[in-house]
Amino acid sequence: MIQLATLVALSLLVSPQDAVYKNEKMGFEFTYPATWKRSETATGTNLSIPISEGKSATLELFDIDFRAAVEVWQNVEKASADQHRRTVERQWQEEVLGVPMLLTKANINGEQGNQTFFSGLLYTASPRKLRFILISPTDVADQAELAWRKCLESLRTVDGKLPASESPDRAPEIIPTVKPPTLMKPRNTKNGEPVRGSQVIPIEVGELKTSVYLPEGWTLKVKDSSLILENPKIQGSLTFQSWKVGDDSAPGKMLGQASGKSLDTFKSVLLREDKGPLVAGSGATVAWVKRTGTTDSGSRVTLEFVGLNKDLAWMATYSLDDAKSYEKVAPVLNDLIQKLFVEVQP
Repeated sequence: MIQLATLVALSLLVSPQDAVYKNEKMGFEFTYPATWKRSETATGTNLSIPISEGKSATLELFDIDFRAAVEVWQNVEKASADQHRRTVERQWQEEVLGVPMLLTKANINGEQGNQTFFSGLLYTASPRKLRFILISPTDVADQAELAWRKCLESLRTVDGKLPASESPDRAPEIIPTVKPPTLMKPRNTKNGEPVRGSQVIPIEVGELKTSVYLPEGWTLKVKDSSLILENPKIQGSLTFQSWKVGDDSAPGKMLGQASGKSLDTFKSVLLREDKGPLVAGSGATVAWVKRTGTTDSGSRVTLEFVGLNKDLAWMATYSLDDAKSYEKVAPVLNDLIQKLFVEVQP
């Protein structure tokens, strides 16, 4: 095992980190020296790490689905090592970003000489987990491990939020599916008739199958296991969700919770606007909260709105770090609030 003093001494040999590895599925990224040769494989990414005297190590990176207990993973690693005739030197855990990193180190004396396999799994509560295998000549294994650990110091989440640890009892995450939209033919509406979006998009979230009506120009897609709304006329995107209303998921309560979370992103709030509940043009009951204020880096506007159709509810959230620009996108967002509608598929 590399001692701290050795880490400090060898860290001076690590090349400047000026390239980025990013994996949207896992939601992680880190920097690494641009001198490392990168190649893509069918299952992930390989980084070739130059060490010394012409020797190099190979870092294999990929994402996997694993939800069982820690002991199960360590047994899987041990069985894999035995199958490939490697001798397990050690199995242990370290903490990275507040969650366990499950580590295994094994050695083998084969056709390519003495090699060390240093592998790990970041045990996060996510559908896809970071998995790595560092393969190096045993006599330079410490240097290779040091170089990789220096990169791990820059490991961060793409969304800036700290990950949670996995639990074998955690319910599997449900990933929504979105089907292509159907365009409704324009028609003349009578006074009092609902006016809904002209696009009808079927979505499935677990057993809940719904049709989402969106105005022209909007798209609904899945990103990082979540639904987002996008429109070329606005900056950024809106998060979107729909659900069957229960005692703990009333639209007003969900709106309050979402609004409370966005409040934490402000340094100060200059203006808060609450609207609703009222009947939108779509016929749904809607309500929303809009805040304008400042952050450490400038101005910010946030918007959370909910809708209700019988026992089916939906919510969308949006933020923009430029209060002046919000005036340009406000009409597009207001039109969305009025015309977005969700109903259960027949």
